[in-house]
Amino acid sequence: MPYSKTLTFSSLSDITFEPSADDIKIKVSGTLLGAINKSFPVTVFITESGGTKSITLKQIDTSVYTAANTDDLTKDTISFNYTDLRSNLHIDICTGSTNTYKTIGWTEDMIGQTCTGLSGATSYFVLTAELDMKVKIEQVDFPNNIQKWRMVVRYASNVMVKETSANALCYSGLYCYACN
Repeated sequence: MPYSKTLTFSSLSDITFEPSADDIKIKVSGTLLGAINKSFPVTVFITESGGTKSITLKQIDTSVYTAANTDDLTKDTISFNYTDLRSNLHIDICTGSTNTYKTIGWTEDMIGQTCTGLSGATSYFVLTAELDMKVKIEQVDFPNNIQKWRMVVRYASNVMVKETSANALCYSGLYCYACN
C-alpha cells in the first residue's frame, strides 16, 4: 500500500523541513509527516476543513509524477538545491477569498530562472491541493556532464514565470520565482 500520512497543525511555524543528503524530512510540531526522497515521488498538500488545517504527504505513482511533463528544466520541470543551508524551505500563505499555501525556498542553481546579475532566486511552489506539488529527489544534469541531487518538481505545462518579490506569494499559477 502506498505511503500516506496527514497531520494537523495550528500555525505554519509548526511545519519544518529538515534536509539531508538523501531526503527532506517534513515534521509537524516535531512529529515526522514523511520525507521527499529518492525512492518514490510524493505529493504534498495542505487542506482546511471546519477550521482544522492539515498537511498531507502521499506517495504517487511515477506515471502520475511524470504525466504530460517534458523534462524541460526551463519550462515544466523545476530543480531546487535543497541541501544549500541558505535555501530556508518553509511554508507561507496568501490569504484571500481562498487561502493559497506555498512552499518557499531560495536556490542558486538558476536553471530556467533568468535573473541578471543576481546569485539566486526564490521559488514559490503551490501546495493547496493534491498533485499541485509533485516532487522527488532526482539527479539533474549540469554543464560539463556533472550530475547533482536536487529536489525536482514536475508540472504538465510551462510554469517558468518570473514575478516580483511583492507579488510572488499571491501569484495564481502553480509555480513562480522572484529574483534576489
